[in-house]
Amino acid sequence: MTLVSCASASWASMAHDAHPFLRLVKVSSDVLPQAQAVAIVDGRHGGVSIGRDKTFTPRLRLPSMEVSKHHANIYSTSRAPIRYSVSDTGSTHGTFVCRRDQPTSPSDLAALPGSSFQRLSQPKHASQPWDLRHYDLLRIGLQCTVFEVHLHGTAWDVCDRCAISPDGLNEISLAPLAGKQMTSSSRPTAADRPSSGPHPVQTDARKRLHQLKKAYFPPTHSTELAPRTAPTYRDRAALRRTKQPGQRPPRPTPAAAPSPAASAPAVPLGSDHVGYQLLAKMAQDSGEAMPSRAPIVPRVAAGRAGLGSTGMLDAETYAQGTPQARYQAQGRETARRRYEAEAPP
Repeated sequence: MTLVSCASASWASMAHDAHPFLRLVKVSSDVLPQAQAVAIVDGRHGGVSIGRDKTFTPRLRLPSMEVSKHHANIYSTSRAPIRYSVSDTGSTHGTFVCRRDQPTSPSDLAALPGSSFQRLSQPKHASQPWDLRHYDLLRIGLQCTVFEVHLHGTAWDVCDRCAISPDGLNEISLAPLAGKQMTSSSRPTAADRPSSGPHPVQTDARKRLHQLKKAYFPPTHSTELAPRTAPTYRDRAALRRTKQPGQRPPRPTPAAAPSPAASAPAVPLGSDHVGYQLLAKMAQDSGEAMPSRAPIVPRVAAGRAGLGSTGMLDAETYAQGTPQARYQAQGRETARRRYEAEAPP
């Protein structure tokens, strides 16, 4: 069998299939890019899985916390004609299906009551296969993403909503996102590979990263950064003196010395004063006369108290003499007393 005959047989088998492709048209989503709107599922190659993480198999990835790591599967359940089914694989927030017989716009979706969606299984429990029909609504999670199912007669019979643009920007990629094979242009060369000799060279990590960037990302003029210059010190005080030469900071004025307050003369207590009356009563009880109204003169001992002490001096006399003068006067007084005691009568 030649290559042309094989291709003709393949195209003939596709023509005889009632629904060779299932198209999921995005109605609303908070995780998919706005430009991506159509996902094409080929039932002849095992279908596609729906989840949050990357896998090695075709995956409709919805990076949202409402979507489980392995949320649901869409696959074909028969051949000629191909029929598609969806089953929940034990997700937390569930997979919902709503039967519709007409296209659904985002405004129509907002007007639909929540009871119109039927959950396939309980949380953390897998479900039975659920047949998908034309214009059915498939909701993943609580309010994460809603798709509209399109099942046309043939692979070429598509509507405006599920058609792929010529540039392919509106297609939602279902290709495996993990474990991609490196192409010949992206494989590192022998110079980039570390040496495996008995004494491998320990290269700097920064230099290694720079070499990898040069190998995989050719430098462009737009990405080259200008060398940073060291910042210079800017004397703002000198600039201020240049712009405002006449203004000088005010000099601190010396504070005036406080004048000593004059002490008021002592006012004698009157006969109606409470203190005077108490003193008079004390003098009357003791049988002594009232003391004079003169101020009390403080007296201080000139030397040590006890035997051999000198007489008491008033405060003014004591303050006028220096310690040396008081010591000499005390010595003279002691010598005088000794002389008087030893002199004959």
